Amino acid sequence: MKIIGGSLRGREIFVPQGLVARPMRNQVREALFHTIADHIPDCVGMDLFAGSGSLGLEAISRGAGAIYFCEKAKPCLAALKRNFRELGVTDRAHVKRLDLARGFDPLYEFGPFDLVLMDPPFDLLRRPPGAGFVDVRNILAELGSSDLLKKTGLIAFEAPARTFRVEPELKDWGLTLEMRREYGSTSLWILKKAGKEC
Repeated sequence: MKIIGGSLRGREIFVPQGLVARPMRNQVREALFHTIADHIPDCVGMDLFAGSGSLGLEAISRGAGAIYFCEKAKPCLAALKRNFRELGVTDRAHVKRLDLARGFDPLYEFGPFDLVLMDPPFDLLRRPPGAGFVDVRNILAELGSSDLLKKTGLIAFEAPARTFRVEPELKDWGLTLEMRREYGSTSLWILKKAGKEC
């Protein structure tokens, strides 16, 4: 996998063997970063379900000030640290071992954040998660209702096009839909705080 834009364009991202995560396709990644381009320079962001870090590293390549990469799997944590070293971004890339099913409490000291990037496993989005698994709806609700996300902050994520729809709940979560666009079987979502211009 390679970074597709910015100062690190063309640089390889190490992905650990056996990684079951499905990385965002280049077409969708390019569309995402084109859409939020004006929001990236000097931003402080989070990359949730970071995996090997492709989304957060793309943001850093395009001028983000700092990205906090949240992951719990040991192979991914090791891959993140390796990628930070090899790409020379250890001053702007920070890894946080975090089980998102337990909430965001360890991250509040680093916020509020300008940008939240997510590429959650689609199995978490196709059906209600079981006990002990991350509920992406709970993540969105906390981001919308808390001070973790700035009033001008954006949330961007990919989801299955047919089985993940949350438009009716957004108002209750303090969020509004900025964009939803389909790319084959997947959809790209961009949300913002309700009633705020970004």
